[in-house]
Amino acid sequence: MIKYEELTWEEIRDIDKDMVVILPVATIEDHGPHLPVNTDGMITRALCEKVAEAMADETVLLPVISYGYSSHHEDFPGSLNISYDVLIRYITDIGKDLAKHNFRRLLIVNGHGSNIAPVEIAHKRVNYETDGKILCASTFYLNGKKGANAIKKVRKSKYPGGLGHACELETSLMLVIRPDLVKMGKAKKDMNYPCDGDLFMDWSDGALSFMPYWSTISKNGVAGNPEVATKEAGEYLLKVAVEELCDRVKVLKRLDYDKYSKRVDHHKK
Repeated sequence: MIKYEELTWEEIRDIDKDMVVILPVATIEDHGPHLPVNTDGMITRALCEKVAEAMADETVLLPVISYGYSSHHEDFPGSLNISYDVLIRYITDIGKDLAKHNFRRLLIVNGHGSNIAPVEIAHKRVNYETDGKILCASTFYLNGKKGANAIKKVRKSKYPGGLGHACELETSLMLVIRPDLVKMGKAKKDMNYPCDGDLFMDWSDGALSFMPYWSTISKNGVAGNPEVATKEAGEYLLKVAVEELCDRVKVLKRLDYDKYSKRVDHHKK
């Protein structure tokens, strides 16, 4: 595994710039009484490290961005919110500097639901503000076909609503990644998010998006049912999540750089 922060400037100068740079992004926020506030960061970092280990000849791993957009969690102690516009600019600036250093491919791996919109905007801005010099894409985890099948195979919680936040899924992963920080005796389900037609919260939410203040939908910071989480489920989900992300790295690596890095000005005949 190649960690960006462990390289010298000469090594960065000489490294293969067609390797995929991986940027993990998360947040610091309440995760119920049974999980630490850095749960998203720990999960995202662990996933990205395993991807970087599995694809050591094709990837470079950046340090995780631990802080994200969590305004709706401010009623719970511990949450550290970064304004969405600041987060977008922060990620964009990292991408622009990578382009200045001649890296050609960047994958942003997000591990926090409310970061999705800012991260997607940021990955587009990296592409546009570098004139396509670096090909940038963004993704979540366990949200593709492999992820959906894996979740369906192991989940014990009710659908929809059992998987959301500090839920069966995240708790199962933490039982593998940092079991010493999981307080299963305090894991209590909270499934008060509204469920009506296309409005519901699960790992893949309903088509109608709605996010009020977290304290209006959760008494303990949980959305879902962590009581049924298991280490065995976590091990399986972790394995599939890494496979899924490796597949996405390969897709980004296969993109034709010469094609997608060259703009065509159709204002001219």
